[in-house]
Amino acid sequence: LDVLQLDGANAVVVDYKTNSLAEAAPEAIVEADYRLQRLVYALACFRAGADEVEVVYHFLERVDAVVSTRFTRAQVPDLEAELSAAIDRINAADFRPTPSEYVCAGCPALDVVCAGPRLREHEPAHAALAGV
Repeated sequence: LDVLQLDGANAVVVDYKTNSLAEAAPEAIVEADYRLQRLVYALACFRAGADEVEVVYHFLERVDAVVSTRFTRAQVPDLEAELSAAIDRINAADFRPTPSEYVCAGCPALDVVCAGPRLREHEPAHAALAGV
């Protein structure tokens, strides 16, 4: 969190990111890496009294790499449910790998001890086995 503006019923959170974007879309990075952070920011603003929250991620590597999401108070139950589900996964020690080209780029374990993004090719089978 770099900037927070609470103005009556409206809140704006701006988080500047220094990530290297390479060829990745900023929206994909936010969805993959900052989804929970984004909803925690929104929930905190709602708890502070906001009725509408805008969460903005600005990637400093590219001036046009800005991802903005708006939330309304009506979404609070869904945001709380998503956060609760994440907490439940943490408490259950359910840490499934989430490899991607972006996340795995430059990792020294890639292709040495980990298949990285190629693991995603086997996700349907992994998901089916998770219920066993």
